[in-house]
Amino acid sequence: MIRFVAVQGDVLVDDTKNRYSQMATSGLELAETGNYLIATTQTSSAQIIVGRGVISLGQSSFLRIGPNGKTWMDRHYERWTKDFKVFIGRLWYRIAGDPRNPDEGIGGGGGIRG
Repeated sequence: MIRFVAVQGDVLVDDTKNRYSQMATSGLELAETGNYLIATTQTSSAQIIVGRGVISLGQSSFLRIGPNGKTWMDRHYERWTKDFKVFIGRLWYRIAGDPRNPDEGIGGGGGIRG
């Protein structure tokens, strides 16, 4: 189970598996089968129940929950300019190039070539 217990400010949720993005609200529940990136801005925070534990996501942080159930939480330095796609895109780019990426080793390829 993934459930937002408390959300303050703008907390962004992107699910690449289901191709769905939204702003989080307190009480929001997410399917465990998603491929999530949850990010806070410079002025927001969230408390999230993931499985049996509670994760506190502070300002300028992200939580990556992979399809295999692995999680990764870290800080970021992106500025929220109210452009959802740019903000989330920059974080996905960072995650893809980081060796701590919880999806490392999962096949499937993809991307744009040419």
